[in-house]
Amino acid sequence: MNSFMKKALVVLLCVGLLGFAFAACGNQPAAPTPTPAEAAPTTDATPAETTPEPTINFPTSTIEVIVPWGAGGSLDTMGRGVQRHFNLNGRTIVVTNITGASGAVGTMEGVHANPDGYRLLLTGIQSILSYSMAGSYDMTIDDLIPIATLGFDQRVIAVHNDSPFQTFEDVVEWAMENPGELTWGGSGARGFNEMLSRKIWDSIGIEANWIPFEGGAAARTAGLGGHIDVTFLSSCELLGVVNGGEMRALALSMPERSAHYPDTPTLAELGHDFSGALWATFFAPLNTPLEIVDMLEAELRRVFENPEFYEAIFGMGFEMLFMDREETLEYIARERVLMADLFELMTGERPTRG
Repeated sequence: MNSFMKKALVVLLCVGLLGFAFAACGNQPAAPTPTPAEAAPTTDATPAETTPEPTINFPTSTIEVIVPWGAGGSLDTMGRGVQRHFNLNGRTIVVTNITGASGAVGTMEGVHANPDGYRLLLTGIQSILSYSMAGSYDMTIDDLIPIATLGFDQRVIAVHNDSPFQTFEDVVEWAMENPGELTWGGSGARGFNEMLSRKIWDSIGIEANWIPFEGGAAARTAGLGGHIDVTFLSSCELLGVVNGGEMRALALSMPERSAHYPDTPTLAELGHDFSGALWATFFAPLNTPLEIVDMLEAELRRVFENPEFYEAIFGMGFEMLFMDREETLEYIARERVLMADLFELMTGERPTRG
């Protein structure tokens, strides 16, 4: 064999071996795509990203949470549930009930607190909007910074157990036959509960009398005693007496049935285009440093995700849903428009603030 043929044979052999190698590689599974964390360089030149340490030493003492409603109500229940599990840098919270003037006294205490994170407000978004629009609160919701929302407490239409009304349609029928005679009571005057009630009456086409009470406990007592025909309160405030057989739930305010009242229809099920609930939100005074707000939000999320807290508050009648500060701000913007419509329905005028 001459030298030329030897060289040609060597070249062919090398090409064949390379082709075999590429074919073998083509039959192997593809290497897994690295996750963003795996793909990120972690050399000394570009260190891996870490959560920044707080630059503020907060808190250094107990945090006070103002609930502008009486003990035993739905917001008080939420606050004391958080109190049992809250632990931010070894510090906890204490709930203080500051009542009066349909929540105005406690709410204004929260608004005028020092913006240092040591005095917060726990109340309903709808309470602030409705009472601000009505002029009962000398402030607007823009005077506060939302920290986080932990859930909502829907409204229940109920009657005492000896009432002749067995269904919500019984109430509607009697009210239509006796216009202006039905007494329908709940907590607060010219606030969220009254606005919702008047929206229900308007959508159904009935006339009724709103009977306001200073708090849910007083309204519930009146309902249990048969002093009002219909009691309109929160799920938390009525769950115990309904389960105990002392009152009968006729309808729910939110469009989907609740696990708390599995046999009670919603107003939407009954053909009435209506929904409404009170959303429990923690607020800080305006100008509170956002780093403190973020720390509080993170701790409230941790509490919310604690199964013991979640089950306890859900068991008291709340529907659980967490919204962070940004999500709460977006919700407030939408709810503001709806509440303005309810205010106009109640008063015949558009609100000038709120």
